Amino acid sequence: MLGLAEPVVGHLEAELLLARHGDDVGADAVKTGNLYNAETINAVAAEVEARGDLILVVDPLVATREGVRLLDVEAIAALKRRLICHADLITPNRAEAEALSGMSIGDTDAMKHAAETLLTLGCGAVLVTGGDMPGDELCDVLATEDGDTIATALVSLKDSTEKIALNMEMQNKILVKILSAITKLAAPAPAPVPEVA
Repeated sequence: MLGLAEPVVGHLEAELLLARHGDDVGADAVKTGNLYNAETINAVAAEVEARGDLILVVDPLVATREGVRLLDVEAIAALKRRLICHADLITPNRAEAEALSGMSIGDTDAMKHAAETLLTLGCGAVLVTGGDMPGDELCDVLATEDGDTIATALVSLKDSTEKIALNMEMQNKILVKILSAITKLAAPAPAPVPEVA
């Protein structure tokens, strides 16, 4: 996972981070985390553009589940304009989906609408996590560029700790399935078998 505790400035640092998490360790995919500011987001986007063949998962880390903003307006604009368009998958929580889409999300239908709206930024799929939704329902929504939008699960739970743990487990299972599908799509086509005379 590519994320920063402190700002990294410039193209060289972005290249080194991606190299550390990419070619040098044989990774076929990179998942971003906290990229801190617009300058870093733009540098990472430039490196992703230069590589072209990288499977990219963007965890936008725009806001906490409680709605506290982690990125300023300029960084959010860079994320939307420069990085999300290269992502095979983005995984915003409800607060992040609200910040990126400009919508208020209070139920599953609003989650679906926000996910579909976020697809217009150019990514391959959107997984909006709703483990922080009010009430006892637990729902994540997956929207794909194929036009599929599905609520991944609905569970009634009383204990919020149990709810969060189940949501994380469900998201990890879904993410593994999505990455498996993306990896198969990104694999080169097998060479044609020559005909035997």
